[in-house]
Order: sequence, then structure tokens, then C-alpha cells
Amino acid sequence: MYISLLTVAHIVLAILLILVVLLQRSESSMGALGGSNAVFTGKSVSGILTKATTIIAVLFMATSLMVVRESYKTKAQESVVEAIQTQTETPVEEQEPALPTK
Repeated sequence: MYISLLTVAHIVLAILLILVVLLQRSESSMGALGGSNAVFTGKSVSGILTKATTIIAVLFMATSLMVVRESYKTKAQESVVEAIQTQTETPVEEQEPALPTK
């Protein structure tokens, strides 16, 4: 439950980060929205978008680390050596021979 909620939050943050970056005013003559530089012209809006980008990026990185940690916890419960030992517990010589079929 926790990992799925964390994954949904991570995806939402990724989409928000993309949108906030695309809304920012470009420094070159070609803007992110097809060359129009008049999307947000005020300095205060530019400052707000910059702060929002920073906050969302930090949250995105934090959720990235949490998703990796949680996925590592779930996969690290059984080691590879234990998995191989459980598969080969009974040697072939000790198994009963299979009955021939016609």
C-alpha cells in the first residue's frame, strides 16, 4: 500500500515538474510554448515559478530515493544464494526415478 501510494505521488510530481518547467519564460527567442514569450510576463510570476520548480524538484528527488529504498527492501528479503539452495535442496541422485509412460 505504501509503495503504491509513493509511486503515485512520484508520478504526479514528475508531471507537475514538467508543467512548471514548460510554463517558465525562456531566455532565448523561442519559448517553450512555440515561441511566444508573453505567457507570463511579470517578474513576480517568474519568481513564483522558479520557487515552485525548486520545491517540486526537491520533492521529486526525495520520492525517487524513497521509491528505490522501498523497492530494495522488498527485493532484499531473500538472497540469491538462498533462492538457489531452495531450488536444489534434493539432489538428482536421491530423487525417485520417473515411471516410464507409453
